[in-house]
Amino acid sequence: MNKGLICPVCGKYEFEDFNDFDDCSECGWKINITQYDDHDFSDGYNPLSVNECKLEYALLKNSATAERARALKAAFVEEFRAVRKAFRDGGRLKTGITCEQSRSRESAVREEYVQKLRELAAEK
Repeated sequence: MNKGLICPVCGKYEFEDFNDFDDCSECGWKINITQYDDHDFSDGYNPLSVNECKLEYALLKNSATAERARALKAAFVEEFRAVRKAFRDGGRLKTGITCEQSRSRESAVREEYVQKLRELAAEK
């Protein structure tokens, strides 16, 4: 069992181990062994990769970008949840949407959000 795992996003929280299913109290990142090892992996407990979470976290903590970053994050969370809810509530039988199509929509929402974060970071 690994002990003393520091949050790879903010570096301020120590997870006890990978079995906790714990959230970082500083940045909200959920412990995920795959993402912990591969900082570009954007699937699983966290819809963003570690590197994308780092960008988001930096923008949220920067006084010059925090307000816009919070608004972007709120819109992303709402849209991402809506995609998941539509699939969960309607499913393939009612909507004809396959798992692959739903995941593709999730990915598009994530990519659009990350692009907006990058644009905000470039404006600083």
